[in-house]
This record gives sequence, structure tokens and C-alpha cells, in this order.
Amino acid sequence: MNYANKLSEVQEHFNFRLTEDFYRPDYAIYSESTADGYEVFVAHEPGAQVNVSEDVFYYDSDLSERLEEVIRDYNADGVEIAIYVDDLEYDWIEYAIDELYDEMCNDQDEEE
Repeated sequence: MNYANKLSEVQEHFNFRLTEDFYRPDYAIYSESTADGYEVFVAHEPGAQVNVSEDVFYYDSDLSERLEEVIRDYNADGVEIAIYVDDLEYDWIEYAIDELYDEMCNDQDEEE
């Protein structure tokens, strides 16, 4: 199955959407530059204070796991959540969607 189809099924199952529009997202993942010119990634709830030890990542490869956690665990009340990502073409997004899709398929197999 191609990525677009997997993304659609995962979005429907977990009730979320990825967006590049920063207008009132429920969660945000984006890159920032440090004062000395390094690129870091920030993943947090907008409006909440950024906790450097928990919300700032030096490697983008760590973000796929954070995205999976947010998608899987954030939506307790069933309302669609909006997750802002500053670039929807990041490889770690596709990796997270692949992992969640595989998890969905495994859960469906276990139910049968």
C-alpha cells in the first residue's frame, strides 16, 4: 500500500490530521535554530512552556517515536486533533505512519 493510502487510514483510525498551518494546533513539531547556529527540533503543546530536556531533540530521527506517541495517546476524548509540522515531507513522518499502520493491522489480526 502506498504512503498516501496508509496516511489516510491511520488518520481516520486515530482521528488526527497533520497540517503545515500553525493556526491553533493541538500539538506542534518544528525546527528551530539555536543561538550558535545548530538546528534542533521542538515537539510540544503550543501555549505550554517548552521543557528543553523533554521537548527539544537534536536528531530528527527521534521525532518519529514522539509523533507516534502523540497520535496514539493524545486524543482521549475522541475529538480530531491537529498536529502542526513545519514540513510534511520529513522522512520521520512517513516512518511513524508506517509503524502506526502496522500496529493497526496487527491489532485487527488479533481481533479476528
